Amino acid sequence: MKGIVSSVTNSQSGKSWRVLVGGRTYGANFDSKLDQALGKPIDFEWDDGKFGLWIKSWDFDRTAPTPSP
Repeated sequence: MKGIVSSVTNSQSGKSWRVLVGGRTYGANFDSKLDQALGKPIDFEWDDGKFGLWIKSWDFDRTAPTPSP
């Protein structure tokens, strides 16, 4: 799935990230380093597990159009 990371905040428990992508909130591990993707397009895989929607893996979206000169 693709989207732009709108916000990255600590969860209520303080044990993970809460990441807003495309209007939906996902959980993510701290070691995912999603805080570095704030405001950038990403391509990610997610799962609906025990703790709700959870980002399993991600990378910067390299197919996003680049601005014309």
